[in-house]
Amino acid sequence: MAGPLLLVPLFIRHLEPAEYGVWITTLSITGYFGLLNLGIAQVVVGVVTREHSLGTVGNAARFLATGFTIYMVLALVAWLASSAVLLVGCDLLGAPRAFNCLALWITSSLFLAALPASLFLAALRGCKEVGEEQIFNATAMLVRYTLTAAALVAGFKLVGVALVHGLAGLIPGTLAFFRLRRKQPDLHVGEARFERSLLPEILKPSAWFVVLQVSGVLVWGVDSVVIAYFLGPAAVPAYAVPLQLILAAQAISSIATSAMAPHLAGLVVSGRHEESKRLYLRLFSISMAIAAIGCVAVWFGGRQLLGAWAGPAVVPDTPTIIGMGILLAIQCSLLPADSVLVGALRHRGYAVVSVIEGVLNLALSICWVNVLGIFGVILATLVARISTNWWFLTVKTSRMLGLRPGEHVRALAASFLVPTAAGIVVALTLREYTLLPALASAAAAVLASAVVGLTLQRTAFALLAGRR
Repeated sequence: MAGPLLLVPLFIRHLEPAEYGVWITTLSITGYFGLLNLGIAQVVVGVVTREHSLGTVGNAARFLATGFTIYMVLALVAWLASSAVLLVGCDLLGAPRAFNCLALWITSSLFLAALPASLFLAALRGCKEVGEEQIFNATAMLVRYTLTAAALVAGFKLVGVALVHGLAGLIPGTLAFFRLRRKQPDLHVGEARFERSLLPEILKPSAWFVVLQVSGVLVWGVDSVVIAYFLGPAAVPAYAVPLQLILAAQAISSIATSAMAPHLAGLVVSGRHEESKRLYLRLFSISMAIAAIGCVAVWFGGRQLLGAWAGPAVVPDTPTIIGMGILLAIQCSLLPADSVLVGALRHRGYAVVSVIEGVLNLALSICWVNVLGIFGVILATLVARISTNWWFLTVKTSRMLGLRPGEHVRALAASFLVPTAAGIVVALTLREYTLLPALASAAAAVLASAVVGLTLQRTAFALLAGRR
């Protein structure tokens, strides 16, 4: 999670700001190929989970084999099409930008090569081996970031970074393949065959996952491209690097949610409303407590930390960093709700609203980027999210679980509002009445927020346990 942030100084030191902006834009464009997932991985997780719980995991092998074949065909077609487009595009751009195109081709080609093997990770998760899945992903990340640093120091520039980044992406799926062969030999793809009769059963529930993915690209995949197009690649790092800081904090918050998501979805599907409600409130409280610490840290120490770590090229203006903190709080508040709706396969309305959010985000970003700069882009993201999925997911999940508004408000106050207020008071007091450096004041504020949040969390959990 911290890997991209740790590498930022090396990128800044060994690449020009425009080159670094090109790399960030390359990653954004490559992310569009994630749409080829089609939600099949989520379907495989669901089928394997069901069969594994029944002790008939071998029945899921034909779903895995059929999905694998679909991914192979999609990856090949996408690779041929994208290679042809890049070949023509690079010829039109000329030699000076040829290496940029080559980096994009390498990154996208290796991303597509890793796509079919991602189903083995999905099958591993369905076998309730979430820990091993995370270990495999963490191993790939460690290799990726270590070799990327080496490539930058060695002067290999964008092409070397692209090779390292792409090859590391092959590691998790490969490890999961060999682990499944050893632990669940009945799930071996080689013994199962593609079955056309399974296509409706796989693709029908996948359709709304595809809609969610398209909307996700419009929300998270266009910002860097919009900034690069309207403001130039050199302006991208000041938006993308702080956003990585926000996403790293969100990833920490999502660890507990991801680990408990299958259990929470199982409680919802089985109609155990009281248990699902208690677990949801716990996950919500944990997520928002982490959001409180993250917001205080970002608001009062984010710009100073980024400047000290990587220089002024990655430091956004104050309104942008405030907006990113608010975005972190919103994202953390929606993690448990997302787990409920997606895990229980009740995500149709979620998908429709997400498309509206994505289109609104793209339109507002284009309208505001020339007027407000990068702040206009984060403002567009906030307005689009608050006016669509923020209220929809909260209301939808509350109705599904039978949550009363007061229960949500109490959890929000104890886990986020009070700890955040404590951190803000401490930060402003230290800034006004002491000579402490800004980062020291921010650290003290984060500590205050964490202490208050932990105290309230322990009290709230004790009360929940006492009601059982």
